Amino acid sequence: MKELNNLKGIIVDWAGTMVDYGCMAPLNVFVEVFKEKGITISKEEARGPMGLKKLDHIRELSKLHTVKEQFKTIYNREICEDDVREIYSNFEPKLLNILSNYAEPIEGALELVQFIKDNGLKIGSTSGYTKEMMDIVKVHAKKNGYEPDYIVAADELKEARPYPYMIYKNAIELEMYPICNVVKIGDTPSDVLEGKNAGTWTIAILNGGSEVGLSIEESESLPLEIKEEKINKAKDVFKSLNADYIVDSLKDVKEVLREIDKRIENGEYPSR
Repeated sequence: MKELNNLKGIIVDWAGTMVDYGCMAPLNVFVEVFKEKGITISKEEARGPMGLKKLDHIRELSKLHTVKEQFKTIYNREICEDDVREIYSNFEPKLLNILSNYAEPIEGALELVQFIKDNGLKIGSTSGYTKEMMDIVKVHAKKNGYEPDYIVAADELKEARPYPYMIYKNAIELEMYPICNVVKIGDTPSDVLEGKNAGTWTIAILNGGSEVGLSIEESESLPLEIKEEKINKAKDVFKSLNADYIVDSLKDVKEVLREIDKRIENGEYPSR
């Protein structure tokens, strides 16, 4: 039975939201390519700009005080755009080589897709990956049972997140209107900002996402207090961005969609 009568569409992120628990694929590659330049960055630092277009991600990492200081010590000059692009040129092929191993749907993803489709809604998607990267991920995700109705990669438009244009492109192609009746689901601050800037409802995912930043193995083995500390820290970040909803996992999204649908019926709009 159709339950969602007011929503016009759902737009989801990829890594850390629907596939690749913990958004692990790019993480070690970011650390590795900076190490090749003699620069040490932590995994936490590497995760900081996650969700952005990968060139923009490296650009943001190059602005870190620790990175700038290490670079200046080694090369006796400031890090510059040419360096950023050189690092990215090393990053891209390394990531492309491993992406096929990181397209497994996160627990709850396929059930959520079925629920959305049972309600006659389309599923759009945006990503910080380039089209070349997404061409790999989408093929292997499809083999694993996951295929959204539309994909917009980070390099297909002039500006990616946190700008709203990838969401708008999905909305145009999938005829999602009005945009205030659309939901954006993601696991990073840039996902939430993308949705906010577009005027959609926003749902931030904790477990499995990059902001919490744990692999499946870490999530299962870490002491509860450490895991809770990471989850609470991520919650605080999403609260500061005024995400409409913050949920533990994909399994909680169905109930949130039901609630949003009722709120729309009552004349409510997404928070700004």
